Amino acid sequence: MKIALQQVQANIGDIANRHEYSADVIYELLAAYGRSKSAITQLREGHLNKAEDAGAVLQKDVVYFKTFAAGASLEHEVSELYEDPLTPAEKQAIDEQVIIIDPITRGK
Repeated sequence: MKIALQQVQANIGDIANRHEYSADVIYELLAAYGRSKSAITQLREGHLNKAEDAGAVLQKDVVYFKTFAAGASLEHEVSELYEDPLTPAEKQAIDEQVIIIDPITRGK
């Protein structure tokens, strides 16, 4: 589905202005960028999810999303993502597009 830049900006703005997030934020972000509802449903239900870790979401050439425990070293965790054998083709994307959402400190 094609989506206009202005619509993406509005969709992301709605998500970004929250004071807290759930793990479902990844599906909201995918929808905000125009991913189809059926693709998101299949990913959520595990049909397209190739991640091995509970709570992680991996769809080849689309997204790799993972939550970390409070207090985790983000540099270490991103380094672990980079070394994950499931993501060899996504190494450049990891370098360029890491998004960190910290619901504990947001808004403080």
